[in-house]
Amino acid sequence: MSAWQDAEEHAQRAHQHFQAGEWEHALTELHAALDEHPDRSEWHVGLGLTLDALERYREAAQAFATAVQLGGEDASVLLYLGIDLVRCGEPQQAIDALNRLNQLQPLQELGYVHRILAYALLDQHDDAEVMFYLAGDVAQNAARDDASPAALANAGGPTARAAAHDHLAQSMLLRRPADPDRAVWCWQEALQHDPQHPSAHRQLARLLRHRGHTTRAAEHFVTHLKHRPDDTAARLDHADMLREEGLWAQASDQYRHALTFNPTLAYAHLQLGELALSSGHPDAARDRFHRALQLDPNGLGIHLGLARAALVSGYKRRARRLLHEELDLEGHTAHQHVDIAELLVQLSLFTDAVTLLDPLLKTNPATPTSPPHTRGSRAILAQNDMLHSRALRYYGISLLALNRTAQGVTHLRHCTRLNPQDANALAHLARTALAAGDLPLARLWLTRGRDTAPKHTDLRQLQRQLLWAQIRTSVGLKKKKAPTRSQEADTAP
Repeated sequence: MSAWQDAEEHAQRAHQHFQAGEWEHALTELHAALDEHPDRSEWHVGLGLTLDALERYREAAQAFATAVQLGGEDASVLLYLGIDLVRCGEPQQAIDALNRLNQLQPLQELGYVHRILAYALLDQHDDAEVMFYLAGDVAQNAARDDASPAALANAGGPTARAAAHDHLAQSMLLRRPADPDRAVWCWQEALQHDPQHPSAHRQLARLLRHRGHTTRAAEHFVTHLKHRPDDTAARLDHADMLREEGLWAQASDQYRHALTFNPTLAYAHLQLGELALSSGHPDAARDRFHRALQLDPNGLGIHLGLARAALVSGYKRRARRLLHEELDLEGHTAHQHVDIAELLVQLSLFTDAVTLLDPLLKTNPATPTSPPHTRGSRAILAQNDMLHSRALRYYGISLLALNRTAQGVTHLRHCTRLNPQDANALAHLARTALAAGDLPLARLWLTRGRDTAPKHTDLRQLQRQLLWAQIRTSVGLKKKKAPTRSQEADTAP
């Protein structure tokens, strides 16, 4: 058999594998064919499509670029090239390719649609909006009764209209300042055009969750996952939201469901460990944390979870060792820093807690904000305020333990302004006032604390201490008022 016939057979088998969804086999056959005849542009196009199916977008873009070099500027290949250049983070090159496409075919709607996102990634949002309207003009021309065959052939239909709105929504969020209201409208319009758009439900869910509309966000998560159950990123976002809402059983189900599609998700094991620990099952939590550590030895938060589990089981020395292993890692978020500080305080490592929180509070100084607003039947705090409140609480407690009383009280008072219902901060303020002998101030903090958390153990104990202090003070005053015998003799007539 000649080399030419051999290459053709490889290409034919590659096509059969591609049609069957056997991407890796198709890739092997295409490479074998191109080894024999590397100048066949259509085989490079097939290679690019196969690499797209494998989500290897940068290599796919290289294959499409080679196809253009060998076979000339073909509109469909330029479209594939432009889309993949956007996907692999080369928006300017994508714009060049899509512009060449629209020079060949001015009525090709998708050439404008994908330039919307490319311009948005370059922060050229006015140009992105121009592309949106140009794509809309093409769609309107195709919808006319007297539309030309070219207009009908190049219009992308509802799918293209949905993609245009999706890309414009992303532009609205990338602007400075962002315009989330218009982004929500864009994604809603995208779903009007294409109810099964691959990302609109997911994007809407994330944005609505960020804005506190968790019920509506949950609806979009459920709809998205119904059509795309293997989208583990969206499923983890949904699980995180359920966990934050206190729906732990539902969150656990979502984390486990994500693991059925990808058992190597260390993050899912980490969160399942956190939920098990919060539910009072430290052994189950420890198993999950160890599994997460095997999958991601440098994963942030895993050693912290193990340290919490060790502390719950009474192993303080092990908890300290694990906590310092966590601190050796870099890249923690502000939330993770505060979680670490909480455990440092529980382990009486107050100096370490101050060292950790000091730069965080200087970078994001906590200031009193407006009172919490009401959602449904319960008051909530802005997420940022809650983070500052927790940071200030542990910072203040640590300063008190290090005998820096005035500074500690100042930070705890800031904490109670951000979160008037922080019973732990109120308890420490009451304890400090009681130790200083300021009974009226201690009574004030205890009253606020008991109103917030009537069953709080420390507050109830402090209430008893305050009562005894008041009794001792009262008895002392009575003794002071009663005259002694010598005083009676001196005042006798």
